[in-house]
Amino acid sequence: MPEIHPKILLLSYLFSYSLSTSCFFFFFWFQHWSEWLPFLPKPDIRIFHKEDTKTRPMIVNFPFQSFSADKHAVDPDIHYELSSKTRIPEMGAPCPRYMSRDNYTLPCMIKTTQGVGGRGVFLARNKDEAQNAFRELKTNFHCQEPVITEVIQHIKEFLNVQLYLFQNGDFHWLGVRRKTDTAFREVHQAPTPDVDWNEQKQLRKLAWDVALPVMSYLHKHGYFGFIGVEILINNKGKFLIDVNLKTSDSTYLLLLAPHLAAFLNFPVSIVADIRPTSIEQLLEEIHKVNCEKDGRVIVLSGDEERGDKPLKACVVVFAKDVETAFLLHRELINSCALICNGISDHNSKNPNRMVVLNKT
Repeated sequence: MPEIHPKILLLSYLFSYSLSTSCFFFFFWFQHWSEWLPFLPKPDIRIFHKEDTKTRPMIVNFPFQSFSADKHAVDPDIHYELSSKTRIPEMGAPCPRYMSRDNYTLPCMIKTTQGVGGRGVFLARNKDEAQNAFRELKTNFHCQEPVITEVIQHIKEFLNVQLYLFQNGDFHWLGVRRKTDTAFREVHQAPTPDVDWNEQKQLRKLAWDVALPVMSYLHKHGYFGFIGVEILINNKGKFLIDVNLKTSDSTYLLLLAPHLAAFLNFPVSIVADIRPTSIEQLLEEIHKVNCEKDGRVIVLSGDEERGDKPLKACVVVFAKDVETAFLLHRELINSCALICNGISDHNSKNPNRMVVLNKT
């Protein structure tokens, strides 16, 4: 099975930013990754829209209208259509019951057909909430025909599978991240890390019968590239709830996790979405943790401060065990007085987002 070389490629989708501003932002991340990931090759920093690939197409996270169709490695129309949540029932994996706007039961999930970084997803418990969701999707997401599904309740596991599907149908399995961002998760369950690398064989076996038909379907329809498969599990079975044909923070986490486990013996990791007062402050606090504690904190991705939009970064804490990981996670938050939301999974749908991608 083909391997993906763990070289980190940083691409910028900052079309509206100046080159000088972007380079200023990149400088801090470059220094950070070089210092704390010395066992990986140096980051290769590029300005995405300035890359000149001549006649060679580019593998992109999602279709770009500013690029001609022949510059896309995957046909942009195919990429866009396969990204729609309306395709999920066709993929051959068990999924929630899909309903129509004219005939649905409550409670239900109402979603935009195209993922928008976790936005555009609504839980409707009554008719008023459903109508509000329809209006929101039409007004702010230009979604006339949203996806409506049953609600999967009493969730025991929420898995995010990350893999790379090659053009010939082979694949590279990156791993599985556990997620806990659901109102219907069993309340008695103890906190769990995003990744414990020692559990990966077990989790792959658990997710395999859902991920396999998804890969087969996408290959049959002409897609290749990164894939995220989201699966809910309860006592009734497994349910495919989303397929993301782009990278996300889960991708970057699972690209790094095996190397932190192998080189530093840090198999456990916890992700946090934080808002520091400045890049310098964040990296100073991370430096203290990395120098003084038995763990390693890495910035996965970040947004620049822009207007009234504050700086935001997604960081991951690696440690030898769950207790140490949660302790360092809490210490980092307290030391920076950060606003933390450890349940999100950023993706690169926002065109102003800076992301870290794996170079294949």
